[in-house]
Amino acid sequence: MNMIPFIRQGSVLLVALVLCSSLQAQQRQTSSKHNSLRLVEQFGEELDLSEEQILQVTDLKEEMRDKMRATKQAGQQADRQQMKAIKEEYEAKVNAILSVEQQEELQQIATAKKAQSEDRRANRRAMQQELRNYHETNIQPVILESRQKLEQKISSQDRQSIDDLRLALAAHKKKQKAERKANRQNKGQMESHRSRKGKGKAAKKGRQKGLYQFLQQNVESQSIANQLIDTYSNDIDLLNKEIAAQEAQWKADKEAIIERHTQDLSENSKAEFRKKRSDAKERHKTDIDRMKKLAFLMMDPKGEAAAPRQSDAEEDPSIKVYPNPSNANQTLEFETKTAGNVWIDILDSNGKTVQQVYNGYRDPGKHVIDVNVQGLDGTLHYYRINDPDGQRSQKVIITKE
Repeated sequence: MNMIPFIRQGSVLLVALVLCSSLQAQQRQTSSKHNSLRLVEQFGEELDLSEEQILQVTDLKEEMRDKMRATKQAGQQADRQQMKAIKEEYEAKVNAILSVEQQEELQQIATAKKAQSEDRRANRRAMQQELRNYHETNIQPVILESRQKLEQKISSQDRQSIDDLRLALAAHKKKQKAERKANRQNKGQMESHRSRKGKGKAAKKGRQKGLYQFLQQNVESQSIANQLIDTYSNDIDLLNKEIAAQEAQWKADKEAIIERHTQDLSENSKAEFRKKRSDAKERHKTDIDRMKKLAFLMMDPKGEAAAPRQSDAEEDPSIKVYPNPSNANQTLEFETKTAGNVWIDILDSNGKTVQQVYNGYRDPGKHVIDVNVQGLDGTLHYYRINDPDGQRSQKVIITKE
């Protein structure tokens, strides 16, 4: 069943999460800041390298790896600038091996790869937005109606337990936001290779988000949640059966959206995507089923999500919106530190996306966008900005005319 919008953060479905992972892997191979050494190896035939040049490039690659390995094994806390300097040193050596014509060809390849990476990123954002819009328009109202039916069967004591879980989860997410903010402020130094390697598994576990991570870290809440799931599991199964036909249509429609956005992927990438998706579903089948039921229980039957999506974004005073309040047009000012795709939405007070403001590529710097808000209800709203450096938000008031 795919009943619950609440489980995901940032992505709409497990499908989209796996696909985004595949797309991001390809993007890492086509970084906007091109790696001459890697590109020369990858496109040696197009560059028409001589045998001597090929040997020189191979030797340089091994030499650079040895130098980096020696630095890490020495236990040095190499910062980003040190590692960047090593890479740039060997970039210059590679370029010295190439002729002027080969350097020009390499630059053209790098420019094309950068454009390809930007296109993939924009496509991924567009797919996520389309899936989110489909969910909110077609799925959310049906799920809410089912939740309202279940509310009549929930005892007053269990309703209080559900409210307590909501409050505890909100506190957990607030703590997570504070930790993420602190991590961003303290990530100027790179850990040594051994330290990073030792923390690898812990870091992966730390990436588990939302409801699942909250329960793993709170034994008492986990016990309450399990009791609620066991009590109302059969009722939820019956409600699921009522919407089985609609679910089949939802699945087909979402598959069509994903297929439309993955047409440019290679057959190997598509096969890998399908395998990851199948493995993930099978591996987490039991946990996902129970988590969906819990998330369904925690939905507010009045129509508000247990944790509005905007709460995952952090209010950023550097985002300027004026006039505020407004009932017609507003000007949005914000700054990006990293070049890449920028995606801006307006959310209502329940965390629901009510308007897309912008979705496209932006260079680093300050930006100004005029926004028409005439069609929005007179109430509290949030601008949510997603860019390569993370997610931010700013609160605004939309007044009625």
